Amino acid sequence: MLKGFAHRKNFSRVWSLYEEMLRVESDFSIVTFNTIIDACARCEELHRIPTLLKDMDRLMIQPNIITYGAIVKGYCQEGNLDKAYDLLKSMRETTDFKPDEIMFNSLLDGCARRGLWDRAISILTEMDEVNIKPSNFTLSVLVKVGRRSSCKLETVVSVCRDIAKSFGIRFNVHVYTNLVHLCVDRKNCTRALDVFTEMLRERVRPDARTYTLLLKGVVEAGERRLADGLLRAALGLQGAHPDLLAAVNGERARLRLESPVPKALVSEIVSGIVGQCSRSEEDLGARLLQDVARLGLSVDVRVKMRFASRMAKS
Repeated sequence: MLKGFAHRKNFSRVWSLYEEMLRVESDFSIVTFNTIIDACARCEELHRIPTLLKDMDRLMIQPNIITYGAIVKGYCQEGNLDKAYDLLKSMRETTDFKPDEIMFNSLLDGCARRGLWDRAISILTEMDEVNIKPSNFTLSVLVKVGRRSSCKLETVVSVCRDIAKSFGIRFNVHVYTNLVHLCVDRKNCTRALDVFTEMLRERVRPDARTYTLLLKGVVEAGERRLADGLLRAALGLQGAHPDLLAAVNGERARLRLESPVPKALVSEIVSGIVGQCSRSEEDLGARLLQDVARLGLSVDVRVKMRFASRMAKS
């Protein structure tokens, strides 16, 4: 029951159930307390942690590595890295536990929330000192830190590549997607396309989030032909961007999303492309509207009417 309420973020029920368990002197275990502490972290109720630790001490239940990890994660989620570090220091001084990858990744996530690139690098150094190997999850969070900081794009990419090379990590879809997000955020569509084509060459299949970030970024940048080629790739239509086809050796099936492209995204991207088309690009807009319609996907009727009106005038 505690886990169920915690996952629903219904903290009032979690806490009332805990108080009832105290009243009836229920048998508590470390699992019980870890579940409640996790609920505190999920529901931003970390001010209750001292009370829970006192109750654990009174009931002679010792915290374990999962307990410390959950509290560290909670402090990092609320952006309180200093409290998280203090807890880690206390854990090292009073127990035999050592920080694990989950704890370090939580610290990195805390850095991401505040864009603290230099502090994130120091955390990576600490990981190395205690022989904790980073993972793709570590790298994906690190890219998020870089994106939210003032760090240069190429510095973030270079650090991630160096770590991957040192530890034999092959970027997964989440790392590549976050790198695409970084490039798009920095208004560098050329670099975003480079990352995307590398992803394809490495046979890492893009997901809906990858395409969504890239498509929205290139439309915002006014790169209509690039957006057209990307959308066609995602939908499995003829006319995918040539760089993408080259990256997959002409296998269009590897470009197409395995799950249906969200209809709202298609409508938004087509509207953006068609709305930006110049007179010399009207054929591009007309073909895209026709091909999307054949797939049974709708576009805002007002966009189509405005485009038809422009076509008629020209």
